[in-house]
Amino acid sequence: MYQTDVVITGLGCASALGNNSEQMWQALLAGNTGFSPLDQHDPLACEQVHLLAKCQQLDFLSGHMDKWPLTKKQLRQMSPVSKMLCHSALDALEQAQLSCAEVSNNAKVGAIIGAGVNLCEEQTELLPEKRNPNWLLQSYPNIHLAHLSMLLGLTGFATTIVNACTSASQAIGQGMQMIRAGLLDIVLVGGADSRISPAFLSGFSRLNMLSQSADLELSMQPFDQHRSGFVLGEGAGVLVLESAHHASLRGVKALAQVAGFGCSQDAYRLTEPCPRGKARAMALALQDAHISASNISYINAHGTATQQNDHAETLAIQQVFGATTPWVNSTKGFLGHSLAASGALEAIVCIKSLQQQKLHPNRPCTQAKDVNPLTLVGVQAMSTRLDFCMSNSSAIGGTNTSLVFKRIEK
Repeated sequence: MYQTDVVITGLGCASALGNNSEQMWQALLAGNTGFSPLDQHDPLACEQVHLLAKCQQLDFLSGHMDKWPLTKKQLRQMSPVSKMLCHSALDALEQAQLSCAEVSNNAKVGAIIGAGVNLCEEQTELLPEKRNPNWLLQSYPNIHLAHLSMLLGLTGFATTIVNACTSASQAIGQGMQMIRAGLLDIVLVGGADSRISPAFLSGFSRLNMLSQSADLELSMQPFDQHRSGFVLGEGAGVLVLESAHHASLRGVKALAQVAGFGCSQDAYRLTEPCPRGKARAMALALQDAHISASNISYINAHGTATQQNDHAETLAIQQVFGATTPWVNSTKGFLGHSLAASGALEAIVCIKSLQQQKLHPNRPCTQAKDVNPLTLVGVQAMSTRLDFCMSNSSAIGGTNTSLVFKRIEK
């Protein structure tokens, strides 16, 4: 085993089901969805798109101004994505009982954040002389990390990962590796993304990735035989990782352990997933955690409700775990697909599952008949013994990640 165990001490999020981890978790247990209909005259309602999973409104100033050097000028400079990220980070730090003085100007505190891209459509549609002078800054994916660093006074190692839907999970895995290597004591990891715009909606729709259903109940059904795609979402999730020794010295409670990480590339096709690559990432994560497949009780699937992904992921899970798989659910069926943020939100769900020994439900589902069925959680939340769980993510371009989380006995 590794000499340095890596634990999670803080969680923070902004999502379509709530802007803190417990609120989001309780909504998931209840089977609530964050989907909302678009008016047919809304400019976003293009290409037969009827639903979105928008982040709930943030009361960003509440509870933070007195503890962190946050000014109204900083807020004006932040995009909605930067605000979601900073809100999530501040909530995670407060749960981890870390003050501004402890993280600011500390070379052993770092940040690795997954992010997407911004086409800045609202600016590029204007004549150059009419555009906001700072509009170009919003097109840089690292702008969210820059705002977070200035807010927290982060001066140690920091980087942005832009790798589509695996961005946040890669951030978690690489943060774990840096702590194991002794390079950092504490690292903020996660992701933030919002690509709710006419261009992105049209693009995903034309790739046949978006659900065209206007039915709130049937719009997104991961692993269902009649699945037709995902509902586009947005959000942010941040986890505070630190070495178990460092957390112990601070006297702070560890919520769970990041035990393993695997990453693979399909080298296959740009938008068509490959079961072999997904299976390789899962196998690498198990190897990294020094456990066997039989130790995993639950898989939080990538589960996008697209025909190709769900088919490939089903085959990959069965390749690694055999015909009788662990319990499987898809958080995206309730939160929508938040792209670069999804891996962080789903990691939070895994940690909550381990803590409370519960699994959130799936959307109503009749599994496809072209592959052997998975052991899916039903339409009600359930209690079960969980010691290890796995979270899977995959990305356009063929990247796959798997994370293994371990329960910490109370």
